[in-house]
Amino acid sequence: MKVTKKVREMIQYLCLNDHEPKFSPGPLQEQWLQSLESGDYKQTTDVLCKQKSDESDTPKFCCLGVACWLTKGVYWTPYPHKGMGYWCANHKECSLPYEVLHNFKFFQHEGHIRETDKSLSALNDDHKFTFKEIATFVRLVPDLIFTESA
Repeated sequence: MKVTKKVREMIQYLCLNDHEPKFSPGPLQEQWLQSLESGDYKQTTDVLCKQKSDESDTPKFCCLGVACWLTKGVYWTPYPHKGMGYWCANHKECSLPYEVLHNFKFFQHEGHIRETDKSLSALNDDHKFTFKEIATFVRLVPDLIFTESA
């Protein structure tokens, strides 16, 4: 696993250099991490999914939107307050629907990183981590992202 300078600096900033994970990601969590690393999903910020009304346009996701996309039973609806092309998962614009939170065992609805003031949403949106960097970060501290393996 290649750890970029940006990931190393965030680990250091959050004082997690000596963190020893209590568990590894489970199969469903690994599927999400591998999807982030695959290059099959385009990245966006500030919303779970963004796609223009033209269906030939490839949808773009934040890192949590990819988890929503992988979850059966999540339905997508237009989010009119954001403008054309923004989509909600089960009426959630930026936070995780219950099904995703529950199935993936995320610690909190915006992918909060336990014991810190950061979240996966912040890494995606504010710190401009790539999907691969987010996957690397999660693999280094899975027990601070998830409540248990799933």
